[in-house]
Amino acid sequence: MNEEKLEHYQKWCQENLLNRTEAMAITKQSSYAFTQSVYTKQLLPFVEKKGNTPSGTVRLFLKQDVEAYAKKIQNRQKNQPTKKPSH
Repeated sequence: MNEEKLEHYQKWCQENLLNRTEAMAITKQSSYAFTQSVYTKQLLPFVEKKGNTPSGTVRLFLKQDVEAYAKKIQNRQKNQPTKKPSH
């Protein structure tokens, strides 16, 4: 692969792939909630490279998928009934 193509792919990756921390910032989820979203397949990694241990696994998420999931969370929270104050 030539240098120009490599630079093109690197640029695309930088602009479109997010690590866990970046994705959590967009979804505004806690670490536990984000892990649960991935575990239950509500949010799927675009790329997953397994390591020798669970902490060695690298997951990268497609930015458009994370943004769509964040909107889904936001809409779900908007549509939940608000709790009425207890008397």
